[in-house]
Amino acid sequence: MYGVFKMEFENLFDLSEAFKTNILISGANASGKTRLSCAIASMLHRLGYKVLVFDVSGIWKSVSDLPYYTKYYHGIGISKLITSGIYDLSTLKLKEARAYVEALLNNLWNQRINQVDNRPMFLVFEEAETYLRNIRSIEKSGEVYRMVHVGRNKPIRVRSILISTDLAQIDCSIIRLCGIRFHGFLHIEENSKRKFKSYYGKDYQYIASNDLESGDFIRLHKRKLDIVTVPLFQPKTTPQLYIQHYAERQQPQVRQPKQTIIEKLRAIF
Repeated sequence: MYGVFKMEFENLFDLSEAFKTNILISGANASGKTRLSCAIASMLHRLGYKVLVFDVSGIWKSVSDLPYYTKYYHGIGISKLITSGIYDLSTLKLKEARAYVEALLNNLWNQRINQVDNRPMFLVFEEAETYLRNIRSIEKSGEVYRMVHVGRNKPIRVRSILISTDLAQIDCSIIRLCGIRFHGFLHIEENSKRKFKSYYGKDYQYIASNDLESGDFIRLHKRKLDIVTVPLFQPKTTPQLYIQHYAERQQPQVRQPKQTIIEKLRAIF
């Protein structure tokens, strides 16, 4: 099918490229975008990078292998993760979830700007259109936009992974900031097709509408388009409920011999 090739998890993207840009993953329901995102998050965490997921859907704690999750209920406080993990915001109304994420990111920004030599970290936004739809100005767009727009600059060094059911729901200024993109099959709505066609042309719009199966993605990588199939990510472990004092008492990591990125990834999968 149109030169499609099977892509192993270790070859999803060049990590050095991921440090330069954000990642956008879109597609209709059941296209495989969340499983793909879980695979990327798993790789980054196992390579030693902190990954924080903001999940308004509640699905991540059952399909991810990140070590922890913490859950927020209306009117009840939430533990702040000091390691990779998931903020499960599925019990909140979207307005409440947005307000919480804005406050958390403001604290994270201030924390990292006052530290020296921060290791790069990644933020994952499930249902990214919750925060990034139809932005009219930077002043009104809030902390999520600030992280996506300038987070990679020193000393913040944060990159974002944005997941959405529909490319048409994400503001154009955000799409331009995503140099790595994965697009699964499209919704049937004409607005979705028009938006996709405006970015990638008639041929790719037809493929996205008619020929992609679950796990197939049109990929933009290093300014080139191709079509890839990724395996279904199956977690070997599931996240534990985060208890801060337990996480802080974990044994320090033992120093391992230096390996290349590909060698590390091959050891994982």
